[in-house]
Amino acid sequence: MPNEFEISIFLTLQECLTNIHKHAESPTATIRVIPQGNNLRLEIEDAGKGVPLEKQSLLTSYSSRGVGVSGMRERLGPLGGSLKIHSDANGTRVTAILPIEIPVVAVRESA
Repeated sequence: MPNEFEISIFLTLQECLTNIHKHAESPTATIRVIPQGNNLRLEIEDAGKGVPLEKQSLLTSYSSRGVGVSGMRERLGPLGGSLKIHSDANGTRVTAILPIEIPVVAVRESA
């Protein structure tokens, strides 16, 4: 996988775990990395208190560029990725999907 994909996945995971630690009051976090056809699906889920209703609009906002949720979207977008967040009183699930491009390797024939 290209370095920019690996870095984007790592930073998305890091941001999610930081948010769980700071805000969720969750005893656990579950991380799943799932290949799905031509995509890689990264899911991070906690069993915390969820995002307060008054702050849920920020989950879809592109303001505050470079930090938090906006920063994750900013990193995933140029790579063709997407970010979805579902949060309620039972916890939060963040799903990042990135297309996997398998590099074509040229084979040289001996003369």
